[in-house]
Amino acid sequence: MADGRAAVARAARRVAALVGRRRRPLLVVVLLVATVAALAGDGEPPAERPTDLAALLEVEPSLAPRPSRSALAPTRSNGLACVADGPVERRRGRADRRRRVALTFDDGPSPFTIRILHELERRKARATFFQLGREVARRPWVSRELVRRGHALGNHSWSHPSLAAGDGRARRQLAFAHGALRGAVGHAGCLVRPPYGAVGPRYERLLRHRGELSILWDVDPQDWKRPGVQAIVRDVVARARPGSIVLLHDGGGDRTQTLRALPWIIKGLRRRGLHLVTVPTLLGLERR
Repeated sequence: MADGRAAVARAARRVAALVGRRRRPLLVVVLLVATVAALAGDGEPPAERPTDLAALLEVEPSLAPRPSRSALAPTRSNGLACVADGPVERRRGRADRRRRVALTFDDGPSPFTIRILHELERRKARATFFQLGREVARRPWVSRELVRRGHALGNHSWSHPSLAAGDGRARRQLAFAHGALRGAVGHAGCLVRPPYGAVGPRYERLLRHRGELSILWDVDPQDWKRPGVQAIVRDVVARARPGSIVLLHDGGGDRTQTLRALPWIIKGLRRRGLHLVTVPTLLGLERR
């Protein structure tokens, strides 16, 4: 540190002397640039940022890697942009011979989200995360990491009120969350999960007007109540069928039980011959 500051001081003195004599203008410019760069860095090398998922488990959000948006183009797997025909509300996908199931997580991103991502990556499973706009605004780097690794994102409102009325408040909640997602990953997509599963005719008209899909579920172990790891695993594995959409949570409270249950859920579903995919893949959504 001391050596760096001394070097900066010497460079500054040389610049002053040269400017005073009004000679060697090119050298003056070079030295000025070097001086400013040294002052900005205070003579210290830049800190290295972790790029592997394991390192992200311990890193502070302010230090997390921030991929360029050019690497986040919409794909069928991450569902950043999609359109679909038919009903605006979906509770499950088709039960076909591919025997696919979609795991979904609500209320994040939270401190548990990156750990859930770690478990999914270890087991080569894909999932869909319905995120709150206010949490995306706090942890945009988590949303970017989910997209980078092929998972899908959806809109879960800004702050989790009921959207059933389909009124101005509901429109603002969706619009603000849409903006947060777009700011984090470059796209906001067309998937919406209504908080509490609360829907109604006006809400459905609002989504149809916005060109979005309301994604509900047919398997709910109520993990948010923290009934125990075994209860969560048993409920999901026993009730899931080809085409099922499973509701879990990565935010909104202590999700330790969900995190611990996840490896056993994945193992149990695969033992039953079920394949884990994102909601866009399960529903056969297409890119815009």
